[in-house]
Amino acid sequence: MKAVVVFFAFFVAKFYHCGAAPAGLSLDLALPDEGNLTVKRGVHFGLDTLECTPRTGVVLGNVMEGELLVHKVARGETVLDALLFSKDEASLLLRLLVSVGGKTEFKHLKKVDGKWELLKERKDFYELLKGLEGQEVPAGDLEEGVLLDG
Repeated sequence: MKAVVVFFAFFVAKFYHCGAAPAGLSLDLALPDEGNLTVKRGVHFGLDTLECTPRTGVVLGNVMEGELLVHKVARGETVLDALLFSKDEASLLLRLLVSVGGKTEFKHLKKVDGKWELLKERKDFYELLKGLEGQEVPAGDLEEGVLLDG
């Protein structure tokens, strides 16, 4: 009987987990949790920047901006870094570094009419960024982390 109870408990736990929300702390770009994140603020190329990186042992899940869902992580995906570009206190562009199945990739998003949209092409992100700041921004500067090193 004990084995049946243990099996049932295991089955229920597994079944419940299959529909569970992705694990990890939600990253709120409007109010980053500085206890769980390393937060860097700056001004680069004339734009305000906010970079959020999880501290050791912290796993990031969904990305929010207040109540607005910016990026919903897929199963097996975690957010490793977020770099937000703003102008005149309006969030405009976001670059996420995510881990998917042990591999890292960048996701680029733009805010349009109060909603965040995933950009399909990396070059589109840099064209938008170039248009916002009015000067040439080498793509490698953002991808290599050069942007926030200075």
